[in-house]
Amino acid sequence: MALTLFSVMAMAALAILGLVLAANADDAMIHVFGLVLAGFGIVNIFALIHQRVGRPTRPADTAEDGDDGPDTGG
Repeated sequence: MALTLFSVMAMAALAILGLVLAANADDAMIHVFGLVLAGFGIVNIFALIHQRVGRPTRPADTAEDGDDGPDTGG
């Protein structure tokens, strides 16, 4: 949990750095690089949250239809 929190904070700092870089840019290339850096940080934050939380799984023994799994032909 602590590693995930640290990683999210690091990516947030990277995204903010990109926004500051883009806001203070004098030419278009640095502006675009700052926006790409901010986008990279934000996408990584969502990826870290998805990796930590994930999709809930339902155990096979609580299936509503009473099916225990694939038929074995028996």
